[in-house]
Amino acid sequence: MLELTIHSVGRLAPTLLCLSIAAHLWLRETRDKSTFWLGAYFSFLFLFNLGYFLGYSVVSESGIYLWILASAICLASAARLQLSYHFFETVFEKESKRAAWIFFAAAIIAVAETLFWFQGGRKWLPSIHTYGPVYFSFSVPVLSLFGYLGSLIVGVRKLSAIRKKEGIKAQGWSGLKRVWRENVGFRINFQLTTITFFEVGLNFIFLIGNKFWVANSALAEWMNVALLLVFSAYVLIYSLSPAGRTGFTPRLTGVTLVFCLLFLGVPARAYQEKSLDSFRTQLESEPSAPLSSPDEKIVSASHFVLEEFKSNSVLLTTAIARGYRDGRFVFFEFQSVPLFGFARNEGKRVVWKVFPYSRFRKKADEGARFVSIWYLVSVAGCMLILPFLYRTSLILPLRHLKEDIEKFTPKEDSHFEGSWKGKREVDSFRFSFKEILSVLEKAKQQMPEVFSEIQNLSEVLTSRVKKTELGNRILIYKSVSMFRVLEEAERAKFFKSPVLLIGENGTGRESIARFLHGAENSSPFVVVACASVPSEFWGSEIFGHTKDAFPETLSDRTGRLVEASEGTLFFDEIGDVPSYFQIELSNLLETNRFSPMGSDSILNPSCRFLFATRKNLEEEVRKKRFSEDLWNRIRTFRISIPPLRERPEDIPYLVRFFLDRYSSEIGRTSPELPASVLGMLMSDSWPGNIRELENTILHTLVSDPEKTLQISSFPEIAARSRHLPSWKNVPAISTSKRIDLDEEIKNFAKELVESALRVSGGNKTKAAEYLGIKRTTLTYRIKELGVREEKERES
Repeated sequence: MLELTIHSVGRLAPTLLCLSIAAHLWLRETRDKSTFWLGAYFSFLFLFNLGYFLGYSVVSESGIYLWILASAICLASAARLQLSYHFFETVFEKESKRAAWIFFAAAIIAVAETLFWFQGGRKWLPSIHTYGPVYFSFSVPVLSLFGYLGSLIVGVRKLSAIRKKEGIKAQGWSGLKRVWRENVGFRINFQLTTITFFEVGLNFIFLIGNKFWVANSALAEWMNVALLLVFSAYVLIYSLSPAGRTGFTPRLTGVTLVFCLLFLGVPARAYQEKSLDSFRTQLESEPSAPLSSPDEKIVSASHFVLEEFKSNSVLLTTAIARGYRDGRFVFFEFQSVPLFGFARNEGKRVVWKVFPYSRFRKKADEGARFVSIWYLVSVAGCMLILPFLYRTSLILPLRHLKEDIEKFTPKEDSHFEGSWKGKREVDSFRFSFKEILSVLEKAKQQMPEVFSEIQNLSEVLTSRVKKTELGNRILIYKSVSMFRVLEEAERAKFFKSPVLLIGENGTGRESIARFLHGAENSSPFVVVACASVPSEFWGSEIFGHTKDAFPETLSDRTGRLVEASEGTLFFDEIGDVPSYFQIELSNLLETNRFSPMGSDSILNPSCRFLFATRKNLEEEVRKKRFSEDLWNRIRTFRISIPPLRERPEDIPYLVRFFLDRYSSEIGRTSPELPASVLGMLMSDSWPGNIRELENTILHTLVSDPEKTLQISSFPEIAARSRHLPSWKNVPAISTSKRIDLDEEIKNFAKELVESALRVSGGNKTKAAEYLGIKRTTLTYRIKELGVREEKERES
């Protein structure tokens, strides 16, 4: 039978919060490793809190077994450790796998040990114990503490790794402020590590409480309040972080639910305390007669006097001394009967009023049930009513406003056209407002995606150029499109499925592949240049062969699959693989088995597969030039890398990097670069992409020893720049100085777009062709740069 107490109600709020968070995380369509482990963590915490809630609430001999659920805390600590490894970004991947095996195995053993004590017939806790279990299996709280300590250590190491990765050399407070300002991952993981510190303290209290070093009533209070505060912090950090990518309505609901449960706890506790105080007053006023001897009638006695007992007085005194006190009553057992009561001093006598424990539970249940209903109604209101109110109060008025604006916006063929001439400011305002409303409508439906884009734009506008080192390679970018590519690659890291990189030659496909492999990953990264492998040698190249496989072979050969064991095998230009071997690759991906040529042994590859192509493989499949089966197996996760001409804002930073790098290598001073030259480089189509830009800079540095480079230093590029605007009056820029080029780059791009629109007569399609970009990209640039365009004339 379920009879609630003041402490079971205290556990109800954390239980409901854990259930809500876990359900939200498991029901999300997009789920990376951090979301998975956070969902697992709160699922185990839900079981842990449910065990306490039911243990406090079920008054029966069989109900004592419900406390087993509380052992889930050691599983939660193992999941929490994995969350430290994977939240926002994954670090120490191999170490995390070992830690997962060790801690989850230890947690299962600890739970099994708890079950052993039950099967052994041990009594786990007194039947009148209302504050929590006393673990005979000490391994549960100890393992939980070690798990959270491990999470704290991993969090600190992760912060250090992020700082080192960013290249922040400044020490002390200044270095900390700089990395905090420039890296959102550092901020999020710092907040998570701070929460972990408090979780370690909470586990320490939990541990000493189980050894009776803290009063159980105090332990229950601390645990209930502290758990709710910690879970609240998790909700805030996850829902407001880029890793969460949570929609606005769920985020608003979650934050409101957290504060609702926090603030409800104060009046709920006050109500229950007042109810029990009234109960105590009622019991004091009840008339009763003293009992002469402590026999079986004690169960129905109202009160008795201790000094009247003789041989049993010591036993009774001991039973009361061992009881549990809450400041109002004492709960104890005597002659296997659960009792509660309180003492009063009457002269030299100590008079005890004693009642059956069941009476206390019934009274406590009356007040607790009212509070529980209060909690449940509040949670239902947050989960169901709040989204409806948000929709009614914000979205619907915006929609009506949009409809009203559309009514007053003139059509092109309207007879009011003449009266609206000369009112372009009003038209522009209405057009802009309609655009804002359209964005809001889109945000309402796709808030996670919108939030991700806003985060990328914010980082682009507020941070320095991004540099990611990958061994002897480096990724340099500041464009929104490349931020999106790296964001997709970051998500793809968490999956073992094949990844297909699509992009022109020279766009950095291998660099992205190495990013997917991991900069700190010490396992092999093996590249197969598909275009350079002779058609007849593909089987030997990939699978390997024995020395008896071919007449001319003298020894065994290890294939690329074995070379890439525990690492990554990267097929560059998969579209150039001959058709017969496409079938072999498809079978390999399907069965995960292969045999070296000339051998009957069957091996299982232990590597990850990455593929890259410059071709349109869908078109190749339609033309029967590429295996449809292989296409279906490698297209699980596709990442398109934009060509350099579609991200000109990256060019100044790439130019600066190559000038500094190669000037240092050849022993010369990095030359100055006039803005006219920079504008020309930004306007070029760069058919060879970054590789062509790098070779062009190197060739220019070798062939032109001048301290200032001119347009004539780049004859091939100058010949291609037919629609270049005038840059004659713009001052020179020294690339050896660390200056901010953002405003100048924006001006360059704006003038380029305006020039292209003038040359094309306002036709966006032709202007996009002149600039070597897509029409949609040009439209985005026009809005982004604030270009005022004439009415487009379609040709």
